[in-house]
Amino acid sequence: MFSVQDAKSAEPTGGRIKITFRHAVHLKHKSLIDDHPGNVLGTLFSRGVKVRLRDWVRDVLKGLEGGVGVLRLACAGGVLTGLGDLEGVGKLKAGSGEAGRGRVEDEVVVALADVMELYESAAHGGGWEKEFQPVTGQGDVEALSLALILASHSLPLVPTPKLKALSLPILAHHLTSTISSAFQSGSFPDLLPSSITPKDVYKIHISPTSSFPSTLTRILASPLYTSLALLSKLTACVLSTLVESKPSMGLVVAGRTLNVMEGLARDVERAWVIGGLDEPESRELTTQIWTILKTFLFTTIMISESILSTTVFIPPSSFSSSSSPSTSTSTQTPTPKSLSLQTLQTLSHLSFIISQFGGVTTTSTSSTDFPELKKTFYIALDVLTSSEREGSSAEDGGIGEQFVKRLCAEDAPSGAGGEAKERRGQLQPAKKAFALACIEQLVPILSDNSLPMVFQTCFPYLYDPSHRETFESAHSIILGIFAAHAQKAADVKLNAKQRPSNSELKGTSFVESLVPFYAGCLIENSVSGPLSTPQLRLAYSALVRSASSGAHTSTSSPADARALALPQFCIDTLLSAINAPSTPSSSPSASDGRDHLHRLHLTLISTLPSLHLPLLSCTLESIRSIVLSLPLHTDGDERRKELVEELFKEILEKVGDREKETVMRWWYDVRAELLGDGGEKREEGEATTLSRL
Repeated sequence: MFSVQDAKSAEPTGGRIKITFRHAVHLKHKSLIDDHPGNVLGTLFSRGVKVRLRDWVRDVLKGLEGGVGVLRLACAGGVLTGLGDLEGVGKLKAGSGEAGRGRVEDEVVVALADVMELYESAAHGGGWEKEFQPVTGQGDVEALSLALILASHSLPLVPTPKLKALSLPILAHHLTSTISSAFQSGSFPDLLPSSITPKDVYKIHISPTSSFPSTLTRILASPLYTSLALLSKLTACVLSTLVESKPSMGLVVAGRTLNVMEGLARDVERAWVIGGLDEPESRELTTQIWTILKTFLFTTIMISESILSTTVFIPPSSFSSSSSPSTSTSTQTPTPKSLSLQTLQTLSHLSFIISQFGGVTTTSTSSTDFPELKKTFYIALDVLTSSEREGSSAEDGGIGEQFVKRLCAEDAPSGAGGEAKERRGQLQPAKKAFALACIEQLVPILSDNSLPMVFQTCFPYLYDPSHRETFESAHSIILGIFAAHAQKAADVKLNAKQRPSNSELKGTSFVESLVPFYAGCLIENSVSGPLSTPQLRLAYSALVRSASSGAHTSTSSPADARALALPQFCIDTLLSAINAPSTPSSSPSASDGRDHLHRLHLTLISTLPSLHLPLLSCTLESIRSIVLSLPLHTDGDERRKELVEELFKEILEKVGDREKETVMRWWYDVRAELLGDGGEKREEGEATTLSRL
């Protein structure tokens, strides 16, 4: 039910008292059963075990009356934890309040309130009562932290309605301060640069006599650090309860907590940039450092996820929405959007730790996967993108767009020396990967004026697959820009009477200017390695779809040459790459050349659903010529078979209704020729399938 580890992780005095009373509940329950082994429920003339245990609990609580608040909290918390253990194994009915649990819960809440009132009053003077209260100082801070550690074991067992009896804003403040103290306010990495001494060319030597190793040991052994999981869980519970019950007050308190966490993250990142370890001599020291850093990330995620998950359900009428996104969040009433922004900024500072878990966009299910991190990341982005334009002008953009601009303009910290800049350069891939992942999700809410800056941010990574996360995110952002452009074109088509604004026309011009560049970019990345075949096909088809969207909004007929110029350019670029001189068959890379050519053939087939009739007919004939050029009964037979199958799949599933009739007729005319020998075997089944469309 509980382990000795609880005793080791708790403060010596209060923790042992709590565990003693927890043991006492188990021993008393066992003794009551042993006294009457066959009479657990009692009879008409005797009381059952639960009733006698309730009387015993009542007597224990009477014995605590008038005691010191911290000791009452420890004792009552131990009793409550013991009763929770009995409920966990089915010896008491959960949620029924049996064995006097309700009174114990009340005592825990009252004892914690007394402790908070005592030290809060002492910290603020306390008037004439000051003479009867302890002097504040380091000892009082430790005593208050002890009370919070004790409360973190038992308070989560108290029902939420009873928690509301506490001063939750003050409790949240104390918990946040305690968590900050556990990490020495983020200053522990500051000692690292002064502790490093040169020893070897490839080693970073830290003397055992320096202050840094002893600081790490002291942090890891402190009761605050060993209780961080429980303290973080209690903080998350308190903040979510406060935000849910009193949204206007809860958002303010949650904002203060996130401000503290963001400040800690900023200090940790700054210290790590100056003195991070690349190749340390001591593996044990490295393990200690990363243990603390990862614990800080876990703490941040637990608190942030709880806050954001609660704010999702807060109606806008519960908080002020009149604040300007350009002002500081510390001088305005926080909103769910501003809290989401704080969370993303904090995670950005911790991106060098996040990279140890594969980043926020990885889809792996390895042992290093961190699903809570991704949940928090995407909740924050979802909140930012919801109703983004509410209360913000198109010129200034919303809070999400301002965040994207900061990510794009982010540079090395001011005052950083040469070594710090070099160190930041080493950490830049993780930082940039996080920034690109954010921008990728926020592209739909960006104004057209921000697109050139976003493109400049992505450009250096479009040709560099050495860091996979930044490479794929950069391409996803460009595709997101094209998708947003295509969606706007579709909206204009639905509202034909609506005249596009000047900014929309400017954005359309910029996106259209990207089409030739990105077509060439994809061709360069079409060789084996940078982009997989599915990625290449998806990207090029999305490019052609965006390029073809101009035909929908053209004031003239869809066949207008100007409207079809961009998709025609994409197809011509792809055909030029296909028809380029191939590698001689005697070359060792001839097989790679054939594979590359096959990828381009498949890519051309993938563009069919995005083309309009004039281009569609020409492209179909080009595909027909390509398929017929491949030999039968050789290794090219498999490639030819795959091309025909993919062609049929595109026609069957993805070609639009307007083009379906033309494509079907073409297929009936050429299918036997494309399939060659054995085509008759599938003719009847394919004809039946197509006839249903």
